[in-house]
Amino acid sequence: MPNMSNITVKASNGTTDVLFTALNPAGGDGSVARWSVNTANPVAALRPVFTASSRPNAKRDSRVVQLVGKYPDVRTLSGVDTVVGNVFFSGQVTIPEVVTDTVIAEAIAQFTNMLASSLIRESMKSGFAPN
Repeated sequence: MPNMSNITVKASNGTTDVLFTALNPAGGDGSVARWSVNTANPVAALRPVFTASSRPNAKRDSRVVQLVGKYPDVRTLSGVDTVVGNVFFSGQVTIPEVVTDTVIAEAIAQFTNMLASSLIRESMKSGFAPN
């Protein structure tokens, strides 16, 4: 079972490091390990997040690891940071039509780099979310 830690991925430009800070480890089956890009915005609800959870399947003969990413398109409207849409990753990618191409490229780069990180690969191999 992997241990929770921060994960650094490359941004879409291929050179800039993006730090997903470990917020909380999974406490066991069904609970969620959570990471956030804390430097993206001072408001927690406006930051990219990535989560991992695990559980046995219904027949209890396999492990299921669920990975979810949310990358907000934050724009300043009338002086207020506002989410106009979110790019979601959860085994499929949802791309809202209101999100800019730049935000989409960044979200996809960070999510796919999260999947390629050693911690997430170890979670998928072991069948357990980091704790």
